[in-house]
Amino acid sequence: MNLATHQSDPLYWEPKYVRAEKCNKNYYKETARWAGVELDEYRPVLYFTKEEEKAAQVPVEKDKFNILWCLSGSGKNKAYPWTEYVMLDLLKKYKDIQFITVGDQKCQQIETKNPRITRLSGRIPMRLSMCLTKYVGLVISPDTGVLHASGGYTTPKIGLLGHTTIKNITETFENDYSLEAECACAPCFRLIFDQEIQCPMNPVTHSPWCLSEGIPPERLFKQIERVYREHHTS
Repeated sequence: MNLATHQSDPLYWEPKYVRAEKCNKNYYKETARWAGVELDEYRPVLYFTKEEEKAAQVPVEKDKFNILWCLSGSGKNKAYPWTEYVMLDLLKKYKDIQFITVGDQKCQQIETKNPRITRLSGRIPMRLSMCLTKYVGLVISPDTGVLHASGGYTTPKIGLLGHTTIKNITETFENDYSLEAECACAPCFRLIFDQEIQCPMNPVTHSPWCLSEGIPPERLFKQIERVYREHHTS
């Protein structure tokens, strides 16, 4: 059974509470159940070469609280519209925070230029972005590959979850500080392929309600501060 419903699935058109009853399950546990196996841990396991491990440590600055921020997932609905606001406010308040941004080449258009932001979108392969999650102090990411990669490590992570839930994605991850969208449409448990048609949109940010209204910048800012206090040793 699909846990992210498509328009061709009758469940897609059912009320949200009905979709939640069927779809609010952990992806890793359900995959294992479908395969007929039981595991000791339901977390991703990644294998990198020595060269990749070495390269992943290059952009990480010593004596800084390095935050890896994945700017977007595979769909437009996975780009957080308040990224720049949150980043700049944090840089202003905390002098030892350093950001590393990753994503595909299109994400270069939304990368903020600042001497304390290392911009790597479209400049390093996806595998290296995933390997980076092992060496930074915090990972911030929508529901996409970088977030899942971080689940293999103890690195604190904040998943920005709009159409999915913590139970779906990060329930089995260590040091998880993920945020679920809090608005009428979320979580929708739907496969979003055209946000302009499928989602209620914020006319200012041109992004879905789940990320623009459901996770306001103040809420994310406070969650990052929480991780900073609990995990950063200066």
